Amino acid sequence: MYRGEYQRKLTTAEEAMAAVADGDTVVHAMATGEPPALLAALAQRVRAGDLKDLHVYSLLPMQTAGETILAPELADKVHG
Repeated sequence: MYRGEYQRKLTTAEEAMAAVADGDTVVHAMATGEPPALLAALAQRVRAGDLKDLHVYSLLPMQTAGETILAPELADKVHG
């Protein structure tokens, strides 16, 4: 019944994070609900210089967040 709609909405993490712009606020799921692919794609854009002044809110960030969007080397471009 919804198979076609589901297929139409499928996308990659990179395509999903392309909608994030400079200065945007991102709130992601906490603890084991962290979306690894989305956080990695977002961090990749920050590292590439595509995003700056990003505001990220995390509660109980886990290893994935610490290694991607909350990595120390991104602290000048990502604010909490």
